[in-house]
This record gives sequence, C-alpha cells and structure tokens, in this order.
Amino acid sequence: MADRDVATLSAGERQRVWIALGLAQETPILLLDEPTSHLDLRVAQDILQLLERLARDGKTILCALHDLNEASAYADRIALLSERQLLALVTPQRLLATSLIERAYGIALDRVDTADGTPRVFARSRRHRAGPVEERAPVQTKVDPGIFKSYDVRGIYPTQLNEDVAYAIGRCFVALLGVERPRIAAGRDMRPSGAHLAQGFARGASDAGADVVQIGMVSTDALYFAVGKFGFDGGVMITASHNPAQYNGMKFTRSQARAISLDTGLSTIAQQLASGDLPAKAAKPGTISEQDVLDDFAEHCLSFIDPAKIKPFKIAIDAGNGMAGETIPHVFRSLPCDVVPIYFELDGSFPNHPASPIEPENMADLQAEVKKHRCDLGVAFDGDADRMFIVDEKAGLIDGSTVTALVALNTLKKHPGSKILYNLICSRSVPELIEKAGGIPVRSKVGHSIIKEVMREQDIVFGGEHSGHFYFRDNWYADSGMIALMACLELFSEAGKPVSEVIAPIDTRFRSGEINTKVNDIPAKLAEIQAHYKDADIDHLDGVTISYPHWWMNVRPSNTEPLLRLNVEGDTRELMEQHRDEALALIRS
Repeated sequence: MADRDVATLSAGERQRVWIALGLAQETPILLLDEPTSHLDLRVAQDILQLLERLARDGKTILCALHDLNEASAYADRIALLSERQLLALVTPQRLLATSLIERAYGIALDRVDTADGTPRVFARSRRHRAGPVEERAPVQTKVDPGIFKSYDVRGIYPTQLNEDVAYAIGRCFVALLGVERPRIAAGRDMRPSGAHLAQGFARGASDAGADVVQIGMVSTDALYFAVGKFGFDGGVMITASHNPAQYNGMKFTRSQARAISLDTGLSTIAQQLASGDLPAKAAKPGTISEQDVLDDFAEHCLSFIDPAKIKPFKIAIDAGNGMAGETIPHVFRSLPCDVVPIYFELDGSFPNHPASPIEPENMADLQAEVKKHRCDLGVAFDGDADRMFIVDEKAGLIDGSTVTALVALNTLKKHPGSKILYNLICSRSVPELIEKAGGIPVRSKVGHSIIKEVMREQDIVFGGEHSGHFYFRDNWYADSGMIALMACLELFSEAGKPVSEVIAPIDTRFRSGEINTKVNDIPAKLAEIQAHYKDADIDHLDGVTISYPHWWMNVRPSNTEPLLRLNVEGDTRELMEQHRDEALALIRS
C-alpha cells in the first residue's frame, strides 16, 4: 500500500481523526493501529462517525478490533449502511471471528496480518453482502409500552429500546409534528447505544420525509438551544440522563423547544406503535446532515451574564463521565476561572459513580476535590448535563431549592419586579426571598413540561425546581444547568464573599429530601393523611400539602409507579425529623 492509502489513528490522538477525515475523500482504506477497546472514548466515537461516512460512500474499511463482541457490534452497525459496502477488519489471531461475522451478516471481510507491524493482505474476497438494506428482517414496531414515561421514552438497550424501535419512533414522530417536510434536530449523550439509536431514528424520520440534522454528542440543554435558535420544527435528545448504563431513552420537543409529554404526544406515538401500523413512507425521503452547535450554545449561555464580572474562581467540576465533560470546556474558555476537572472523560458505563448528583453519596468525590484543591466552590452535573448542583468552599452541599433562590436573586437584579416560578417541594425560603427581592413568586406542580407551560402562559422569566432543573424564558422556557451556573457565578462574583456566607441567610431550614414508599391504594392513603392533619392548612395542587407555621410537608403520587413521595421541611432539625418519622409511619401503616 502507498503511504497515502493508509490513515493511522493512535489512542488518545483525537486531532488525527480529523486528519483522517480529510484524507478519506481520496483514501480507500482506514487503518486503526490499536484495538478500539483501548481507545479514548472520544476518539472511538469520532472513528465510528468516520466509518459511517466511508461506508456510505461504499469504500473499503480496514478496522482493528479487539474481540468477537466488539467486531460484531461494528459489523452490525456498518454492514447495514450500504448494499455496496465491503468491510475489512484487522483481526490478528481472530480469523474465527471474521468468519462468524461473514456468515452472520453476509459480508466479505479482507483479512490483514499486522503481526510484523506492516499491513499485509493475505486473503482477499470482494463479495457484497447479501441483498439491499430493504431486505433486512421486518422492522420491530410492536414495543414494550412501558418505555413510554410521563415526559420521555426510556428503556433497557437493546431488549426494550433498539435501532428498530428508534426507526419506528422516528417515523411516528414526523407524523406527530404534522409539518410538511419538517426539520428535526437530533442529539445524543455519551452512552454507546446512543449511536445506534440516533442512526435508527434518523433513518425512520428521513424515510417519513423529514430533514434530520444530527448535532452529535451534546447536553440536553444544548439540544433545546439548537431547536430554538435554528428554527427546527422538532427535536430529539437520545439520553437516559442519570439512569444506569444499560438504559437509554429519548426526549422530544416541538418547535421553540416545547416539551412533548405523554399527554401532549408521546401517547399518540405509543398507540401508533401498539397498532403495528407505521405511518407511510414519504414519496421523497428527507435528508440526513450534520451540524456543530456547541460553540453557539456556549455563546448563548454566556449572554445571560456579563463575563467581565466573573472573578477568577477556582472551581472543581464533576461531569460524572457525562456530557458536561464536553460542554464545560466550550463555555469556560471565555471565563477567567481555574477549573479542576473531575471525570470529564465521556463514558456511558459511569465507571466512577452514578451521574445523579441529587444523591449525596455521588457528591463525595467532588467534595474531596474541593477540599484538596482549596476551591472556591464545586459543581456537579447529571449524565445529560441539564441538572446542576453546587457545593460551597467548605464542601457543604447546596440543594436545588437554594440554587433556585440564588438564580432568582440574580434574575431579579436584571428583571426587577418579574415573576419567578418555584415548584411546591422547594423550601419556604424560596418564595420568601423572591418577595423580599421585589419579585412575584408563582407556585407550581412538579414536572418540567407543566412548568414550561405555566411559564409560557404567564411570561415568567425564571423557574426552578428542587430537583436541580432551572428554566429560563430567554432560553425558550427550557431548562439549562449551564445557564443557572453562569447566573450563580455572576452573583457570587458581585457578592465578594465566600459562597457559604452568600447562602447562609437563604438556607436556614431543614429538609428531609424526597422519600419514596410503595403504597397499594394511593387515593385511600392520601385521604387518611389529610384526615390525620385536619387542623392544618391543606391544598391539593400536587398531591396533598400539609402546612403549619413552623413546618410543612407534601405527599404526592408518582406518575409512573405505585409510590408516594414525601418531602418534609421544618424550622429546626428536630421538628423536621419528628414530623418526617410521624408521616412515614402513617404512610407505611
């Protein structure tokens, strides 16, 4: 082979992927000189995208693979892309694997021996795989209805959610939008299965006549931004957020990043799939293209503050091996802060801890790094980086209620007298602070689609949830942990004192955190609770809220499981613990 016939990528050399992309226009063979299991995940994802591009052009691919499972995964992915595709694998001492793959997928593999360090073809066959793409097994359309949740689709890959299901959902989603040749933005997080689901969805949506723009691996709030900023008719984010590695899922929006829930469209898709009768393919299929949005997203996040005001904080940031590891560098390169990165490597297996910072045990590594590096504060994001939590310079946890209050203060400085939304499980301190700062507090049920609609209806500038979701009118009413972090940094910079001193007058009460209990007869149990506390102020905005002068609690049912969720707050720890235990005994009796 001539030198220019081989593009070589070594582990950790991300920039060489892009060199290879340039060479790919003229180069028929791509050689990976190390097993892909040894590659940095970001490099591997870039390689996968490159392989897809080459495959679509019908070019020969020469790819180093580590074992049968890995080889099979690549073959499954690439062999389906083009009936002209010839796949070649570098598999030293893996000839059995190549034979099995040939037999399973009906493709011909070039066998290359690299034992002496020089690519050398010792067996060659140029047989196309059997049949065109359309002759695959029928698309799986009947799916487990349990994957359709209140606000998204979520299931175990590949038994509940796979490329076929994603294809079918893509077809149905286009019909749901009801727009002729819609433009759809599609993003995904770092879970390995996301690439398969993204491909399936894009094929389904384009077959239904949509033009799909794949924006790659992004945070969920970057997907919302892209839909709003670039005028897409809809969007899909392929993510399972903080759920374990075996899960994946999809979040959907209409134009202007308007969330689609079970009540506003997901049930329609579920019913369509249950019937087994997909919407017809379009006479003229749509297109599939790519667009990078992260630089524009970073600029948008920074537009909510004056970057010149930000002090040179030292900040430990725990990305949890999630998408914040991709978005933080784009945003913080314009700020004077010294970032101590924790688990920025994109890894959907979550090797260090679950990407769920609302659980205190998942904040331990961040707290340790804040102390070790004497940071001014620490920040943690969940897997798809739409939720954000903070610790102060002493590594003390700052919950979502307090962050809601902080962002509300910053918002009211810019928009005096405006409405600020908080959900009903936030601390009493939140509406008190909003009123004290001259704002108008608006209380809401729990749930992001509900909150977004209330904010649109009442032109509310900012809304926050105790769970770490923060919503902004000027972000198409969508939530963004990154924008919330920018607001907090600006507030801390202007305060000119340690974070712990900024929050001290805000965070004065004691909260139980959310406690879940399985209950057989939820309506009967709620009635029993209400009767027990009959002398309290009671409301039914979301479940039952029991209010007394020095403590309160909310008990509300889960939308998806036979659970009651309890939240208790007291002016003292003793009060909170006393009434928490009393309520739990009543619920569990």
